[in-house]
Amino acid sequence: MSPLPEPGEPTPMVLSHVAARLSATTVEIQQGPHSYGGSLVDEFYRNDQAGCYGIILNPRLQLLFAHENWTQIAWEQRQKLKRQPLAQWLHGFYSTHANPFAMKVATLHRLSGSEAKKMYHFRAELRDALACLQSATGWSYEIDANDLVHVHKIPTSSQARYLKNTKNTKD
Repeated sequence: MSPLPEPGEPTPMVLSHVAARLSATTVEIQQGPHSYGGSLVDEFYRNDQAGCYGIILNPRLQLLFAHENWTQIAWEQRQKLKRQPLAQWLHGFYSTHANPFAMKVATLHRLSGSEAKKMYHFRAELRDALACLQSATGWSYEIDANDLVHVHKIPTSSQARYLKNTKNTKD
């Protein structure tokens, strides 16, 4: 159970409505050869006296999250990126990369779903978002003369094991 939200955060009533919608909504998700169709939330409950709220996810979802099919996001870092959607997207995107490769600004524009009409507007938003990401994570970045974005980060322990195993497989 999680404590109730702080002031300015969603109220328990809003959370109840969101949980009810999630439990009543059918989604279809495909991950590799596995597909799931059904509700995300099996149950939800709230204890107003204790100020706690709980959600039980549908256990069948675990088929989609085999050992190599998910990435844990560093929550402390993510919290530092509140109300910064492009920085949050970049965080999620680069968190899945053990050793990020350079990508064109235009590719990130397309992948992120940015609504910026002019590339120079997106480039400015991207620089701001990358600076926020650097501050929150310690990752570094550069945009080179060829408009390639280079993100440099230390891989997580599981990513380091993956890189080591990949290197050993190639040798």
